[in-house]
Amino acid sequence: MKSLSKEQAKEWCEERGIQANIGSGLVSLRYEASGSPCFQASLALEPPRLIALAHGLLLHDLPDPDPQDFAGALVWFREWDIWNEASERFGARMLELVRRSLAGGDLPPLHEAPAHLFSPQEFVDAHVLLTIPAMFQWDAYVVPGSARCLALLSHDEYVRITARSTVILSRIVGRFKLGNWNPEECPPE
Repeated sequence: MKSLSKEQAKEWCEERGIQANIGSGLVSLRYEASGSPCFQASLALEPPRLIALAHGLLLHDLPDPDPQDFAGALVWFREWDIWNEASERFGARMLELVRRSLAGGDLPPLHEAPAHLFSPQEFVDAHVLLTIPAMFQWDAYVVPGSARCLALLSHDEYVRITARSTVILSRIVGRFKLGNWNPEECPPE
């Protein structure tokens, strides 16, 4: 795992045709082509289902979701200081320990390096890290290495998945239906 600053993560995204707005507010990602298809599903789930969802989000761009075919991913924390002090302190400590372990030692604070780039050999590490914002209902983006789709985990209890094409999105929606994740059309922005 490599920790990235907002500027480094923006560059990584833009090399893959994803616009990253890192202005003074929250980070937002979108494809350069307007009108990209999307859907969303609820994150109001029990912990085992959230862990399974994080697993699936790392592989949802693949024709056959097999961890051996994982092509790496970017996990970009967007907002994490949302809830009460007790739960935030617990979550922040868990995140700090996981990040430090995955980085093999020292690393910049989350506010300086909120994005994390995983290589194809680091599927389990990416899964561990992505599970934290899912469990604590923090905002985070996940972009597979292929950049064929991207997902936003939101503290408003939904995950929104946007794809480059309707073919890719249809395949992902089909998986969500099979898993009883109840996908719905994205509301108008």
